Amino acid sequence: MAYDFNGTDQYIVTSSAPVTAFSYTIACWARKDLDLGGILVSLGDSTNPNTCALLSAGQPGGQMVSITKINADDQRSNTVSGSPITGVWFHAACNFSSSTFLRAFANGAPGTTGTNNVTPTGLNRLSIGARVRSYVNGYFDGQIAEVGIWNVGLDVEEIASLAAGVTCDRVRPQSLRFYAPLIRDLQDERGGLTLTNTNGATVYDHPRVYK
Repeated sequence: MAYDFNGTDQYIVTSSAPVTAFSYTIACWARKDLDLGGILVSLGDSTNPNTCALLSAGQPGGQMVSITKINADDQRSNTVSGSPITGVWFHAACNFSSSTFLRAFANGAPGTTGTNNVTPTGLNRLSIGARVRSYVNGYFDGQIAEVGIWNVGLDVEEIASLAAGVTCDRVRPQSLRFYAPLIRDLQDERGGLTLTNTNGATVYDHPRVYK
């Protein structure tokens, strides 16, 4: 089972971050209930509203997947064009290889390469279904499953294999730092982080994946 978020106040959060510095890759499966954007996975600073790295479902008519790095009042983003189809599972991923490289992926297809010098600092929270910094916003309305975070920038072929349904623990497992399949149990199968279900996100049918 995946987890279903109401877009209003539900999210999953950890008390620490599985990665705190570049490089890293974030990936997950998602399914939107409404034609709206929302945060899928976010790394943030619980005491600072202005630093985070996030992966989001894009806005209708222009972005399939969007990734953003924010530090202080400076931010850089990278997107994949298109729009997720309501009620259809899609795969989202982002590669933060360094402070000068970021790239979004939608269903295994890469966007253009983004370059910048924004480096989020103080990362001490991982959240799923919303952005948790010193406050919470960007609630996602829909389902999320198979969340993985690596401490390397995965290559195009590796991300394509995730989008084809290979589970996170079979893609460069030596670099996998967080893996939450979100099949009923709230469990980080890789790093052992404790996941808290805030305001009761419920279980939902899981996307098809292959171990």
